[in-house]
Amino acid sequence: MTSQEINRYEVLQEAAHGGRTMEWFLGQTPPPNELRKEATEFLLENGCLERADPQRSTPFRITERGCDLLADLSAKFRMMKNRVKEQSREGS
Repeated sequence: MTSQEINRYEVLQEAAHGGRTMEWFLGQTPPPNELRKEATEFLLENGCLERADPQRSTPFRITERGCDLLADLSAKFRMMKNRVKEQSREGS
């Protein structure tokens, strides 16, 4: 997984589960995170996120397209994790 994919995964997860502020999504919480800001902008531009009702606890809502991307990234993450486990067993 690339660092871009990891940041997109993190942003999608947080949008799906809520609890983060607009500042977090824009990378403005300490320490500043430009990659998270870029991931949020990319996901908005590509229809994976949309702005939520201001009354909601989270500023963004994940779209169907975002859910599909999150599922793809989750599968990649699991495959990568399994590969690391296999390699560590082989090295033991």
